[in-house]
Amino acid sequence: MPVFHTRTIETILEPVAQQVSRLIILHEESAGDSNLMPDLSKPVQVVKLAVDNLVKIGHETCSTTSDDLLRDEMPNALERVNHASTLLMNAAQMLKHEPNSVKGRQMLIEGARCILHGISSFLLTFDEYEVRKIIGICQHVFNHLLHVETIETIEQLVDFVKNLTPILTRMSKEIDLRIKELTHIIHRQLLTRSLEQVKTLTPLLISSINVCVTSKHTGGHTIVEAIENRDYVVNKINDELGEIIRILQLITIDDVLLDEFDDDEQHNLKKLLKTLGNRLFQAKNWLANSQALEGTLAERSLRMVLDDLRTHIIEHCLDETQANLLMQKVDAISQMINRLLQLRKQSKGNTNEATSLSRNISQQLDDLYQSLEQAIHLLRYTSDYQRPATTVNGKVDQAQRWLTQPETDQFGFGEFAVELVSICELSYRRDLIECCLTIDNLLMKYNDLSRRRLSLNGPECTMISRSLSSHIYQLQYRLQEAIIYQVSDDFMDITSTIKSLRHAAFESTNESNRQEIFQTAVQEFINHSSTLTQTARLAANGTSCRSKSTIETINITASQINDLAPQIVYAARIVFGDPIRSSTTQEHFDLLRDQWLTQMEYLRKHVDEAIPSDEFVKACEEAIIHDTQQTEKAIADLNSSIVVDSTSNIIRRANRVLLVTYQEIQNSEDATFTQRLQQASDIFKRTFPPMIAAAKQLALNPDNKVIHSNWQKTNNELIDTLGTVREILQPSSTNLANGIAHLSMKCRSRSSSASPPPRPPLPSDEELSASASAPPRPPLPAVEETEEEIYDKDLPRPQFNQPILMAAHDLHLNVKQYSSNDNQLIALAKKMAHFVAQLSLLIRGETGTKRDLISTSRDLSNMSEQVTDLAKQIASECTDRRLRTNLLQVSERIPTIGTQLKILSTVKAAMFGTSGTDEDAEATEMLISNAQNLMQSVKETIKIAEIASDKIRFVSNGIRLQWTRRIR
Repeated sequence: MPVFHTRTIETILEPVAQQVSRLIILHEESAGDSNLMPDLSKPVQVVKLAVDNLVKIGHETCSTTSDDLLRDEMPNALERVNHASTLLMNAAQMLKHEPNSVKGRQMLIEGARCILHGISSFLLTFDEYEVRKIIGICQHVFNHLLHVETIETIEQLVDFVKNLTPILTRMSKEIDLRIKELTHIIHRQLLTRSLEQVKTLTPLLISSINVCVTSKHTGGHTIVEAIENRDYVVNKINDELGEIIRILQLITIDDVLLDEFDDDEQHNLKKLLKTLGNRLFQAKNWLANSQALEGTLAERSLRMVLDDLRTHIIEHCLDETQANLLMQKVDAISQMINRLLQLRKQSKGNTNEATSLSRNISQQLDDLYQSLEQAIHLLRYTSDYQRPATTVNGKVDQAQRWLTQPETDQFGFGEFAVELVSICELSYRRDLIECCLTIDNLLMKYNDLSRRRLSLNGPECTMISRSLSSHIYQLQYRLQEAIIYQVSDDFMDITSTIKSLRHAAFESTNESNRQEIFQTAVQEFINHSSTLTQTARLAANGTSCRSKSTIETINITASQINDLAPQIVYAARIVFGDPIRSSTTQEHFDLLRDQWLTQMEYLRKHVDEAIPSDEFVKACEEAIIHDTQQTEKAIADLNSSIVVDSTSNIIRRANRVLLVTYQEIQNSEDATFTQRLQQASDIFKRTFPPMIAAAKQLALNPDNKVIHSNWQKTNNELIDTLGTVREILQPSSTNLANGIAHLSMKCRSRSSSASPPPRPPLPSDEELSASASAPPRPPLPAVEETEEEIYDKDLPRPQFNQPILMAAHDLHLNVKQYSSNDNQLIALAKKMAHFVAQLSLLIRGETGTKRDLISTSRDLSNMSEQVTDLAKQIASECTDRRLRTNLLQVSERIPTIGTQLKILSTVKAAMFGTSGTDEDAEATEMLISNAQNLMQSVKETIKIAEIASDKIRFVSNGIRLQWTRRIR
């Protein structure tokens, strides 16, 4: 089946598919006796020359390569291409002499089908060969990491670094080149992320090995912590290398466009599957080494994966039978490992029983991987429309969709979303609790009316539905407000606890309570790090942020920080227990600390991007006012320590406001806005030094009225200038407000003092008699439907076995809430949804011809280009750099998906008449996935385009983009 994961493959396949589609259409049009087949000798000869060139390259590659797999697979691929080319040549020759030849037409369609498959097979074989070369370099790095445990001297470490450096450099260069070649942006991003992680972890690897060597030579007081640090880094690099190898081998989008974020029910199993796959290489090397005993890195990491599997299988595997089967396999592998270790401890690692056990464990691990993969596949939903949402935004969208059209919620996710929205992590707030209770009561009433089979369009149901909708939006707003306040508090200071930990670890051994201080610092750091990552996840998943990249970055970075925090504690204990205070252990701690701080600053930056800046500044302003009140109370009580704490918090919050303000200045290209904000922030910043100086004097003399008055004055100036910053950051009138302003409200108020117009006089008898003899009114002329009316019509309700129609229906539901008037993007999205719905019928063979299938896919490909062009025009006028980048990233993949849809439709058209075969089923499955990805990408583009439209300078390119919500 054709694949399009590289630019080279797509560039070669697209023109071939165009030629094949012409042959298919000619074959279909000439099916009747009256239509003669034209002479195809010249176009077929062009194909023949191209095929001959490919075959030549293939043979030359086979003759020079040492890759046994390529030499084995390439001849078969070349044979398929040659066979298809021969069929086309013979068909053209036969039809030239006998245009009505049935056999010639059969050979033509068979050759057209085989030429696409053959060329695709050849290109895939060659591409897999290129990928294997990169994987070979990655495996070379794996092999070097196996020797980490054997390094015991500095000289061995130096040799290790000398050998590893050129391999890592070469690997990095080859992966960078591969990233540029890939067509799927998701694959490029994942590869880039994993490669960057390897580069970041490499200095930590060298440092951790150095600490291990140093600890052994200084008495081994902290050898356990040093080994934990080293093994953590090695396992992390191994995991990233395994992820790189996995992504390199992907040839489809791998359903990443359909997965919302990391918190769905499949995520933990997917993560375990990936980890298991990454550890298999280490595990099999350990099994093959008959002298390897318990406690090695490979054995411990494998045990950890098996323990994690036990924890998560029952919780996340929805099928109880499948869960029990997986648990049995995990337990069997653990028992075999225990028996193998017993034999090796008894020096019986080379016996037949031990060798057989090693072989069986290796096979059982492969079987476990496949079974886990199958369990995840059973959990996979076929469309975003069929999957429960995980973010608050997604839950609200599903809930509102259910309330608008309850009959479309076949899987009950809308009602489920209402229930999930009302389960808030910040449930300690009274306003949130009250809102949740109201939603629960309304939902019970709504379900009661539904059970009584009352009409969902009746007045009572409608009233409850509207009330539910209103309270859900209200809860969403209040939840976001609570999260923003949490962010303003928790991210006010991210460095104090790690500074305290460093100070406690480096404390002199002469201190009497040194141990207690250190333990307190450790616990405070762990709690603080955990709080920050939890709040960051709340900001990602519970606010109005709709940027997938931002949300995903926050969740991934939070996970990395959670993994890194225990390693910092180990590094601190190494320094704390180092009797000679070597610079090696101290530098190692500082290296880990710097990485934690870098990642935490990166996390904070993306958290700030996820929440509205004006709402954040408002939260900080209110918190500063509260801190001011606390300071006044402390002054009255003459409590200097609280004065210091409260005034310090004021400055910390003010610095956070300044940081967010600078980020907004850097992000915006609106000259007027940035100039005003820069001036306001400069004035705001100038209020800091006087306030700090006054606060210091106040802490020393809290009963001095003059100093108190001076502090009040400087603090009020700070608060006043902060208010100016907040006012500038507040968004101006939105497109929605503009749309509402265009609505003409012509009904008069009941209290109007204007008198009604006089009643017209009754007609006279003469007028009545004249009207009775009037001729009948002619019929009204037929009015053609406008394009907006055509594509505004509801799509048929999709069934469970209609995944393409379901994806089209989902997009149409999302865009139908907007008017197509003066919005080209909405009009185009509605049209695409209708065309994809038609494509669903064509693929299923329920209507149309091969020509219709090819024509519809071509139209969709053209519309995909138009959507991207519109998105680029919006981005070019958008003054918000982040929004522009998000819009371009999301829309960038749409033309690629459209081109692939066009090629796959050609393949499917060539497969008509072969239904029931494996090839036909594969073509249909790829078409389904492609259509779903297209609809999902268009939907995401619409969401971001609407937000970006609020930051447009002016519309100078003629694009119509008025976002007017329909009022029903």
